[in-house]
Amino acid sequence: MADHERPSVSVIIPCRNEEAFITRCLDSLLAGDYPHGRLEIVVVDGMSQDHTRTIVDGYASRSSHIRVLDNPNGTIPAAMNLGIRHSHGQVIMKVDAHSTYPPNYISDCVRHLFTHQADMTGGICAIAPRNDTLMARTIAAALSHWFASGNAYVKTGTREPRWADAAAFGCWKRETLEKLGAFDERLAGSSDMDFNVRLRRNGGKILLVPQIRVTYYADPDLESFWKHNFNDGVWATYVLKFGKRASSWRHWIPLGLVVCLLAGGLAIPFHALVGWALGSIGVAYLLICMAASVHLCIKGRTWNTLWLLPVVFAVRHIAHGFGALYGIALTLMPGSTWKGRRSPSSNNRETDYRGRRLLDIVCSMIGLIMLSPLLVALCLVIKLDSKGPIFYRGARLGRHGKPFNMLKFRTMYWTTDESRPPITTKGDPRVTSVGTLLRKFKLDELAQLINVLRGEMSVVGPRPEAPFYFQFYTSGEKSRILSIRPGMTDYGSLLFHDEEAVLAGAADPVKAYLEHIRAEKVKEQLRYIRERSLLVDLRIIVMTIATIVTTRFRRDNVRNRSASYET
Repeated sequence: MADHERPSVSVIIPCRNEEAFITRCLDSLLAGDYPHGRLEIVVVDGMSQDHTRTIVDGYASRSSHIRVLDNPNGTIPAAMNLGIRHSHGQVIMKVDAHSTYPPNYISDCVRHLFTHQADMTGGICAIAPRNDTLMARTIAAALSHWFASGNAYVKTGTREPRWADAAAFGCWKRETLEKLGAFDERLAGSSDMDFNVRLRRNGGKILLVPQIRVTYYADPDLESFWKHNFNDGVWATYVLKFGKRASSWRHWIPLGLVVCLLAGGLAIPFHALVGWALGSIGVAYLLICMAASVHLCIKGRTWNTLWLLPVVFAVRHIAHGFGALYGIALTLMPGSTWKGRRSPSSNNRETDYRGRRLLDIVCSMIGLIMLSPLLVALCLVIKLDSKGPIFYRGARLGRHGKPFNMLKFRTMYWTTDESRPPITTKGDPRVTSVGTLLRKFKLDELAQLINVLRGEMSVVGPRPEAPFYFQFYTSGEKSRILSIRPGMTDYGSLLFHDEEAVLAGAADPVKAYLEHIRAEKVKEQLRYIRERSLLVDLRIIVMTIATIVTTRFRRDNVRNRSASYET
């Protein structure tokens, strides 16, 4: 077919903050064999805050068939609708800025679209590691296996062209898009899935061609992998709020796994058979996980990823399952905007914090439910031990300096005397007999799960201080520490888990705290703020639990430090 007889093609690239990938993407498209006279590339920029726009503008100034559009909405469906309205091609093609494309990509997609009378044609994702680390290679390998991706042939591959429920970065005839209508801009993270469902429901056919291979760069580490899968899980079920549905059973299996594990864990105390059933599910999952890992290693002829593959598979399934569970909760709640991945705010610090908030909600709910028998017992023994309320409410400063009452199970004799010292040391006569036990094993702190659920605290974060102490902070320390929610535990809490015992020998505990502990604790709090991530939070949670259940609290070290504070 002569060049002038080929259909004109409009390639639409939704992007935002893609400076690390947009150059490779555009270079691969420009190096393609489709005639440039029949091709236009429309980059729809979601108001990038990095150097993406500068890079794309440079390409547009050198190539007359590259145009740039502003997308104030920032989402992918909004970008597609904007690009379609301002494009002129007979064939519309969507590509991803994270990917690179072989020279024959456009020509093969267009050829198969017409020769097979398909309504959409695309290829498979050749999933590649984003960087050269063992974890990145393991994640990329896992995503190409059926145990991670189910029947998504677009990721697992196929030997021959086949009709499928999805294809990677495909193309449509313009009349097909006009017939189906616009992408649903309410679905910031699942508009493609919704569009494919609508296409097939109206009799359309999606052709997956294995010879068309698109290189897609997967998440490089477990933290970003968790976030990616959690948000994908949310969109698998959150679409129900808009009268949509997931396109395949594979979107529901992780949810079923997580629900079984949670329900089984809560039901164990009530019947022994539940424990056996839960254990059977766990063993079955582990065996399948190990078999899939071995199969991947044999297939790839490498064994250095064997010990990491089960972890990656588990993160994939559990994160997706928890996300789907949260998506159902969002469906039942008022409001209709989920600001997760693929939304305008997905690259800023605030969304990272909201993602952390989801973890707080899940952890606090699970903790309150599973520990409910213990919490009820604590309430009873506190009331029987001494007069007064069950909870102590301490005035603290939260995020942005907002005051709140931090909850603890009461461990001291109740009094209305406001002149008591703000610091409690070991052996303080105000502590009740039950309070001594609660403080030893930090059980009084469990009440703060309520603060976490209410959004006043996080599971992990700098311990909240009383307003009195902030007069001793520098302005920089105060602004940084109050920039995030305070937490139940962090590096500073672990370093001074024995604070009461350390201060026991000081004549003036407040002075000793300010002179010897505060500076070190603030240093560790600032360290946490710099390093905070999902993996850091999980490590701190595990370390905190290990510290609490350990019977010896470094008594020699405690005695040495407390002696140095005596005056």
